[in-house]
Amino acid sequence: EKHKKVHNKPSTVKKDVERIKSAIIPFLGRIIVSEVNQEDIVKFQDHLKNVPGQFNRCHALLRKAFNLAELWGHRPKNSNPCYGIQRFIEKKKERFLTEEELTRLDEVLKVQEDVKVTSPYSLAAIRMLMYTGCRLSEILTLKWEEAFLKEGYIHLKDSKTGEKRIPLNESAKAILVNLKQEKDNPYIFVGSKPGTCLVTLQDAWRKIRSLANLEDVRIHDLRHTFASLAIKQGVDLYTVSKLLGHKNIATTTRYAHLEMKQLLKATNMVDQIWQERG
Repeated sequence: EKHKKVHNKPSTVKKDVERIKSAIIPFLGRIIVSEVNQEDIVKFQDHLKNVPGQFNRCHALLRKAFNLAELWGHRPKNSNPCYGIQRFIEKKKERFLTEEELTRLDEVLKVQEDVKVTSPYSLAAIRMLMYTGCRLSEILTLKWEEAFLKEGYIHLKDSKTGEKRIPLNESAKAILVNLKQEKDNPYIFVGSKPGTCLVTLQDAWRKIRSLANLEDVRIHDLRHTFASLAIKQGVDLYTVSKLLGHKNIATTTRYAHLEMKQLLKATNMVDQIWQERG
């Protein structure tokens, strides 16, 4: 849990500050804290209706801010103007890289690995996400003591879904074998300060995806892509669930439509027998 906080806090705080500066202050900044009412929040919601995710994040920030304003005596008790304002329903975005896009990504990574401008640990971490389908936090905070290369797995004692083991394919093992273990640093993917892990991949990923012309691809989409590739290779949903470390297979059903495509392809292959006999 401690490692998760180390990883998540800097990037989250930075994003919150950006939202406050770019969205909240320009719209609500001229209104005195004690005078902001529910109508103002409704207008703010309408202002951001085309970017529902942005409003939802801002709503959470504002609700917390007004709770603190009440606590510190700047607003009357139980006057939070965000209460009663429903957040937008967000559709989960699932982006799967095509084979052609994966080829472009791989080529860009190879060039960056050769020119040695981007941190080798950042590039290696991106490849590990591609090869394992792990969560970003699981890779960034991975320790050498958790990697069992001979046996072919990593053992996470405290992941998002609890203790688990993640199998390593040959490509993933090769990444770890080729990384240098830093003295007095327990982490595999080394950060900029001595003894620390990588905190974020955002800067490296923005550069990589731009060079690969994949501007709409998020780092988490590499996990979705791993799942889609597994299903395309005929791996069933239950096994995909285990590979991704889902606690409940219901979470994996988001990929059911991909499995159905494979099943349709399979049943049509069987149907060829009947078509030829007819």
